[in-house]
Amino acid sequence: FLVHERPPSGTPYREVRFALQPGAPPSFTAAIETDAYQVSGPVLAGQASDLIAHVIFSHLTTHYLLHAGCVARGDQAIAVCGSSGLGKSTTTAFLVASGMGYMSDEITPISRATGRVTPFPLRLGLRPGPARALFADVPGEMVAHGADEKRLIHPDHMGVLPGVTDRPLHALIFLSRDPAARLRTLGKFRGHVRLAFTATTPEFERDLLDATGAELLARDATHPRLVWLSLHVTTPSRFPAALKSVTQAHGLLPAMVQTSDATPVDFDRDPVLVPLPRAVGILETTKHVFGDQKNELLKTEHDGKLTRMASELADLLTGVSFYRLSPGRADRMVSLLEELP
Repeated sequence: FLVHERPPSGTPYREVRFALQPGAPPSFTAAIETDAYQVSGPVLAGQASDLIAHVIFSHLTTHYLLHAGCVARGDQAIAVCGSSGLGKSTTTAFLVASGMGYMSDEITPISRATGRVTPFPLRLGLRPGPARALFADVPGEMVAHGADEKRLIHPDHMGVLPGVTDRPLHALIFLSRDPAARLRTLGKFRGHVRLAFTATTPEFERDLLDATGAELLARDATHPRLVWLSLHVTTPSRFPAALKSVTQAHGLLPAMVQTSDATPVDFDRDPVLVPLPRAVGILETTKHVFGDQKNELLKTEHDGKLTRMASELADLLTGVSFYRLSPGRADRMVSLLEELP
């Protein structure tokens, strides 16, 4: 089948072709203009739609796609960003249960023309935790990617407000276990790191682990264009220099870096909400733009310069407030976000 993105007037359509091929193992091919990407593996049958979506999203130019959940508070939108497992969906679920409108989970589209949030109500994915009990009586579907198990709740059961349309973005919330921390760097980080590469080799992966002293937790090559390596970093001061040395030696610079603390979220402690300076908030926002799309836009529209993307986001997000929130008791998190000025 074919998917077309409507381009600005006067520019040609971008054609994306997808083909699901029978056989064992199943395989998937995406042809984007003259480039073809193929993935094969038994997990593919359950992830084909996800792969299709990510290929399309990477070429979307009308919106910035943030890795965030989003709710409507009156005529304003509040987006909640954070690494996987920090509680984005849990926070979103409790805000909806408190009476806010459900706009999205995982993907929050921000228009590059207006800076407004467009509703994108995907099924809400809840990991085991306090939100599971909140929606225990609501129909849902269980899915699992390896050990990562979620219960998916259809938007029809999420209290989507009638007529929820584009909203001006009022606040961006960044979940963090350390709300007072400055911008986190790999030089000070100990925990889980996910690195994305357009390609790897067994020799590169071996040298990377030997040089960094990190433990390989998982390797995921199901994405059409990226190979993800999930590592556990125990010697942070050694990691940045070793990573730079090995990637340069092999000519395989990472396309994306994600970090997350290895400590489980404690939903019984009191959360803390800290306002962020605007400059820090803009930089944090660039970190949460989906990696594929960010790389594509940097390559095609921002001359490879992250400062140009940050400048455009700063212009779009005029009037938006930025906060860092430590996950904790759900009722207190909801109160803090309900009371935002």
